[in-house]
Amino acid sequence: MKAVRGERYIYRRGDRLYFRRGVPEDVRSLFGGRTEVIISLRTSSIAEARHKRQRELEKFEREIASFRGEIAPSEIANAAFPPSVRIMEAGVREAFAERMERVQGVNRNDPDAVQAALRRLEDLKSFLREAMASRRLGSDGPTLDVVWMAQALRERNRWAVDEGSDPWWKLIDLVTRAQIEAAERQLQGLDGTPQRTLDEMFGADHFAADAQMREATKSAAPVSLHTLFDEYVTERKPAPATVKSFGRQLRRFCAFLQHDDARRVSKQDVDRWKGELLARGGKDGSPLNPKTVRETYLPAVRVALQRGVDSGALTENVAKGVGVLGKKKAARLRSPSLSDEEAMKILRATLVEDKTRTSPQRKLARRWVPWLCAYTGARVNELTQLRVEDVAQIGGIWTIRITPEAGSTKNHEARVVALHPHLLDQGFHKIIEGKSGHLFFDPADGRGGSEQNPHSKNVGEYLARWVREIGVDDPLVQPNHGWRHRFKSQARKCKMDPEIRDYIQGHAPRTEGEAYGDISPDVMLREIKRLPSYATHS
Repeated sequence: MKAVRGERYIYRRGDRLYFRRGVPEDVRSLFGGRTEVIISLRTSSIAEARHKRQRELEKFEREIASFRGEIAPSEIANAAFPPSVRIMEAGVREAFAERMERVQGVNRNDPDAVQAALRRLEDLKSFLREAMASRRLGSDGPTLDVVWMAQALRERNRWAVDEGSDPWWKLIDLVTRAQIEAAERQLQGLDGTPQRTLDEMFGADHFAADAQMREATKSAAPVSLHTLFDEYVTERKPAPATVKSFGRQLRRFCAFLQHDDARRVSKQDVDRWKGELLARGGKDGSPLNPKTVRETYLPAVRVALQRGVDSGALTENVAKGVGVLGKKKAARLRSPSLSDEEAMKILRATLVEDKTRTSPQRKLARRWVPWLCAYTGARVNELTQLRVEDVAQIGGIWTIRITPEAGSTKNHEARVVALHPHLLDQGFHKIIEGKSGHLFFDPADGRGGSEQNPHSKNVGEYLARWVREIGVDDPLVQPNHGWRHRFKSQARKCKMDPEIRDYIQGHAPRTEGEAYGDISPDVMLREIKRLPSYATHS
């Protein structure tokens, strides 16, 4: 089966075309454990296959979204939206005009036609009395004809108008006025009197304004928020974790709006969503932390809209300026750095033989990653993604190479870090003997492995849980990230060169001048040696 060039999810086998789509790991149980779905499109025509592919793709997305408790992109794009009074008036006028076009004149030379017209005249007068009465306070409500037409207009225009709501009664009144005006004009025609407009809402000026609005809408075609986000990802290439997080928040925003059109998003929409998140944005309906809303949710909308502005599809990023004040930062009750006692408890625990049924790679991670964190201050996921080829001698000095080739680095740049002599004394450099590939996980393992949820991240999370289990459980210090703070503190104590200290940790240079040139392993080793060795014996 070969992919059809230029077509996503369409594959060819012989002269037949198929829809083929990989199944995300978290929903494979929905598809009987399969890693992909293959469905015959029952055609050999690319044009027909494109149409059928879209239908299968939307079905596939709906099933996954339902399983995850989300809303599929196709459902968002076609969802109903709350109309303004102006839009409802235009919709009612359009239906009124269509009705008047269907009204036929009366052949006054045909006795049967005249009798039918007279009966119709009486029916119209009776309807007029009922319709006008329904608009008075204390009436029994709208006639059944009016309710049916309001329901039909709501479905036809995809208006999110709940029966009994204020917009619903406004729609009922507009439809009633349209029915009265239509009946009056038909009476005028049957009586032979000159036709005139009784309700100003159905005057020629309003129909002309409606036509202008429709033309403006046609020239301003909908702009999908999801498409803008995809363009942002293609252009900026953010970290997979960012793509996953922002994509999820954008879906929530579209579900809140009940549409996917960036042109229809207003600053008030973004502000209302912010308020909803702060009030009940959690999975259990609890309030979300202001910091989470400010730094995770709003940026997802902001980057998508900014992409629209940059491409010329939008004139303004309405999410700009919508902020979250929240509370002042809480008082720091302790340092974010691991204390001496906490650091020693973790390092001593790594030396205890692991007799559990944990995989060999995770046992190796538990043994060595905390030590690497202690002597390099690197991010834990930069270390859990190390490969055998990333551990090497350069000019006789043992080093590790932290590189985006192996996974993610925050600054998207590779760096070589010399290893502290204490790591070599323990034999870290010998663990690569007879091995290949990644050191701390097996890519063939079923746990994780997607671009947005990599194995290295899962190993880091495993280590964090383990650290908590052995008693380093103060919630005010992070079990892995605390090493980065500690490294910085220890480096200051031993007067390590700040430029080299920042390079080792992957922090940005403090000045433009520091960004010039390279830092060789021998220079780095000279500074790393300043760090005192951790004595793990009691």
